[in-house]
Amino acid sequence: MTENVSRRRIIAFVVALGFVTAAYYHYWRAEYRLEVYPRATYLFRPNDQYTYSVKPPISGIHMFGDLLAVSQMMHDRDPYRPHPETGLPTPSNYPPFIHVVTWMFSYVPYPLAVAVYCILAYGIIGTFWVYTVGTGNNMETWLTVLILTAMSYPVQFVIDRGNVEVFAFGFAALFCVNYLANRPNASAAWLGLAAAAKIFPGVFVVVLLVEKRWKACLIFLATMTLATFASSVLLKGGLFTTAQGFPAALRTYAHMVNDSDPFAFGWGVRGAFGFNRHIASVHPFLVRPIAAFQKHFNVIVLMPLALVLLGSTALPGLKRWERLILVVGVIACVPVPVPDYLLLYLFVPIAAFVNESDIDENTDAIRSGRLTAVLFALLLVPWAYATDFERHEGTIIRPALLMLIYCRIVATRVWALSGYAAFSWAQRRVRAIASGSGTVARRPSSSLARSVAGT
Repeated sequence: MTENVSRRRIIAFVVALGFVTAAYYHYWRAEYRLEVYPRATYLFRPNDQYTYSVKPPISGIHMFGDLLAVSQMMHDRDPYRPHPETGLPTPSNYPPFIHVVTWMFSYVPYPLAVAVYCILAYGIIGTFWVYTVGTGNNMETWLTVLILTAMSYPVQFVIDRGNVEVFAFGFAALFCVNYLANRPNASAAWLGLAAAAKIFPGVFVVVLLVEKRWKACLIFLATMTLATFASSVLLKGGLFTTAQGFPAALRTYAHMVNDSDPFAFGWGVRGAFGFNRHIASVHPFLVRPIAAFQKHFNVIVLMPLALVLLGSTALPGLKRWERLILVVGVIACVPVPVPDYLLLYLFVPIAAFVNESDIDENTDAIRSGRLTAVLFALLLVPWAYATDFERHEGTIIRPALLMLIYCRIVATRVWALSGYAAFSWAQRRVRAIASGSGTVARRPSSSLARSVAGT
């Protein structure tokens, strides 16, 4: 049994165990203790509801609510205006390309749109896992695919909401498959479409930049720009109206988030700090310091965190999956808000991790790899046990797990680099003593200088 297969089995087992545990726990809280959200479910809050604008209108729709919202926004090809008749007082904050991709849902009855959406969503995610976790054993492969497609928390969350992020992930999945197959130009084209659909996956271009794939980066920019411009022309009012409406919609959405309690409205690192509100309620003298901290949270925490994560991708000797998970940290922790369906992008580094080709076979490396597999799997299970007192978004477990993975990666690389530097210095010292000079000669910094020194 290869180590790759062991990693896949560990991830599948932990995800299945986490799903069963969470399902039983919340069923017990709902049926035997008669509790309601957030104790009765680990999915999205039930009060998030929309209206289906048929005659007569159907209100109170919760499941697949994001799909209903997006489809109704495109009835008149004008997503960047308010649609109060559907319970959407604010315009869409999605890029124009994703509206064109999901345009078809506006022309079919909503129940049929839900059926088509589920088929496409499960098809995209299931196909991705078939291509990336195949073990040669058909039964084991299909069981692993079933677990990662049907039982993982990010998939359940995006299906519950009916969110179109799954289509952006489809483009990102094609980027991942081509990237792992060493086809950088094709991967860049798919990544450009992913970034045009939803902005966040565009951060993966950092990996191409670090690897100095300049042509691929140009292809990424060209594809993203072309897709955005072409889709803008298809919307009502054309390119000029869309160029005004989309940025205005983003500003409206940002004001809505900032005017509410952003720590209750956020996931990721910001959501984890939502516990501050309860600390302040217990210790009133902390109210003012915490208020100041919250006001400048983006500058104090989020911006430095994003810079550290992206900067760490340039560390020499990183494996592909390590660079990818550092980039996903920016997607899954930094934005405000960062809904849990963005955890879909964790599948990209996980696929790279389970397909790693140059695994060190020594005992410590194998143990470290299996521990990382457990940490990856824990990111894919519900963590509503350790939640905010009012909503699920305040859980601190998932950001803590991500930070643990990042610290292990960075610490390992820094330790390896420092060890190499110490070894190089000792080697030069030994050579200097052997030559009788007693001084350590610095190694010439360039190939030209080394050639001159050698003459």
